[in-house]
Amino acid sequence: MTQAGSVRRVQMGELSAVEIRLGTAYAVILEQGAHLIRYGIEGERPVIWDNPNALFEKGIAVRGGIPVCWPWFGDIRWNAEPIQAMCSGADSPPFHGLVRNVDWQLKSTLVTDLDICVTFEYEASPDLSTCWPHHARLQLIFVIGQSLTLHMTTENLGANAIAVGQAMHTYYAVSNVERVRFTGFSGLNYFDVLDGWKIKSQDQEPTINQETTHAYINAPDTFLIEDREWNRQITVSTHGTRSAILWNPWKERALLLDQYQASSWKDMVCLETARLYDDLLMLRHGDADTMSLKITMQALT
Repeated sequence: MTQAGSVRRVQMGELSAVEIRLGTAYAVILEQGAHLIRYGIEGERPVIWDNPNALFEKGIAVRGGIPVCWPWFGDIRWNAEPIQAMCSGADSPPFHGLVRNVDWQLKSTLVTDLDICVTFEYEASPDLSTCWPHHARLQLIFVIGQSLTLHMTTENLGANAIAVGQAMHTYYAVSNVERVRFTGFSGLNYFDVLDGWKIKSQDQEPTINQETTHAYINAPDTFLIEDREWNRQITVSTHGTRSAILWNPWKERALLLDQYQASSWKDMVCLETARLYDDLLMLRHGDADTMSLKITMQALT
């Protein structure tokens, strides 16, 4: 059966965006940051957390959805020495890198019966920031249908090799983060960011019962988020990465975050597809590398 598909420009406050619909699937992507802020299936619970307190203002990073962190994740000091060494100059390195607050270019759209493919690009020139005087091109391809796929490619356009860290900082919508079940973490080692980046072992599948920022290493290519209250399972499949970050601010930190209600910590969990520490990108002139994320849903039986 042929599905009706459409891609149209819309305005979200001060920000331009594209709204995508194919059959019952929908998505909204901001041009600023190539930031997907909504995705789901009509008549069902949203898959990606759509922040009711998001600010759509020029130059302000939006909380929620799937922000792009590049060419480092979090505080620059959290990253491996080769990534820190890429950063020099007068600017103070911003949290989560350099591309969340800049406009990307919508390069192409392709509508088929099965999905809609939307491609954004951003060229980071040496004058993007005095703290990162390098030249690279980012491409982010969204494939939207009954599942959601992202392909993020970095190409080194400069003469010298570059080191890059990155993340698709995905916020998943959940019924109650305290009651969801995770699969895929047991047996992994992780850096506990909140405990001085100590390396710890995940002996059992994690539960969220306190503020959590765990950066997992040597991660598998599949994780599951089981939500009994919403009768669904989200499968998170990745390619081109061995890292993942599990994050929730919990009650106390939720009171300190911008664009965030005090109770929003219950409604979301971040499971971030990433490249960090020894899993960083090392790209010579002309080299390119792609990290991919596929999100699928199915009903629990």
